[in-house]
Amino acid sequence: MKAVTPGPIEWPVMDLEIPAISPAAVALPAYDTWLAIGRANHAAMGGVTVEIGDRPLRELRRQARTEVLDLAAAYTRSLGVGVPDRAANAPDRSADLLLCTGHQPVLVHPGVWMKYLALSRLVPSDGMGLNLIVDSDAVEEIAVEVPRANGRLRRERVVLARAGVEVPTEALPAPTAAEWRAFVAGIDAHLATLDEPEVGAGWARARQMPAPPASVALPGAITAARRMLEGPRPYLDLPVSQLIRTSSFRVFVLAMLSDAGRFAATHNACLAAYREHYGIRTAAQPFPDLAVAAGRIEVPFWYIADGRRWPLFVDAQGRRMWAGDREVGSIPGDPDDHHFSRAPIRPRALTLTAFARLFVADLFIHGVGVGRYDRATDAI
Repeated sequence: MKAVTPGPIEWPVMDLEIPAISPAAVALPAYDTWLAIGRANHAAMGGVTVEIGDRPLRELRRQARTEVLDLAAAYTRSLGVGVPDRAANAPDRSADLLLCTGHQPVLVHPGVWMKYLALSRLVPSDGMGLNLIVDSDAVEEIAVEVPRANGRLRRERVVLARAGVEVPTEALPAPTAAEWRAFVAGIDAHLATLDEPEVGAGWARARQMPAPPASVALPGAITAARRMLEGPRPYLDLPVSQLIRTSSFRVFVLAMLSDAGRFAATHNACLAAYREHYGIRTAAQPFPDLAVAAGRIEVPFWYIADGRRWPLFVDAQGRRMWAGDREVGSIPGDPDDHHFSRAPIRPRALTLTAFARLFVADLFIHGVGVGRYDRATDAI
């Protein structure tokens, strides 16, 4: 593989830190500029001449936005959540301003929930919002931390679901009605020790919710519960696991698989420059290098098999794909190849935000953590 030396990179000087006091929020750049930035991005991306997979990116964006929003509208309805009128009736949704965010399907704390609320407030009359449910991530347990008074105030963890190593949340079933009742009862027991009426009043509304629908797996159950608490909002939800159903995402994947050596070299060189600039000594930060060894090249995707996720490799010479040590298929010449369209390929963090920002969103609202590492995505 040819070595790559990245050209001059203008690394941001701003620091992204979680506030030390509460209530407080991070908004960089200032929140009141976000909509203008989104509109400027929309105009700029409409004229871009870059090609991916021999197709103009501006055409792929139009296709991706239509495909993704169609899937998101159907999925949001499946949760029992109303779809915004514009998502159902706009004549050309691909031309609308599209504002996005995303997170793992967990029981979020206020610092994460703020992204959804900021998105809802920001969506204009000529736009739509989209939340990507990162159900391809492996989360050891879905739980909430609850205050308890027992001589002193402390936090207790109430678990809703547990998973094994490298098991993505998309593989976990929704909680049964009995499991949901036990979860609620566990929270009740801790909160009953507090002499804080305001805490009890806030929880009283949430605990009256019915058990989430069992037909949408754990990510859908968590999302349905959150949307029920939020009430009507002008955005749609879509699990990342459904992206492979879109032809535009498969074009993106195939372009990387077909040029894996050059991408890995660029990826690793930019990560080295990122670590050097920010004084990072850990090879796993912000994420590990892509491995290149024994004739195989790692690509920044997961492959789901046997209920868990595996790193995806390609044999550039033989045009074969490997999930760990298992051969799982060939790299097709056509993104709409029948077998390829059914392959359980999922983006990793870098490829998810790259696809979302290049193909789908006019503005993507990150949390602090991803905001830090997406500087490396920018360079790559």
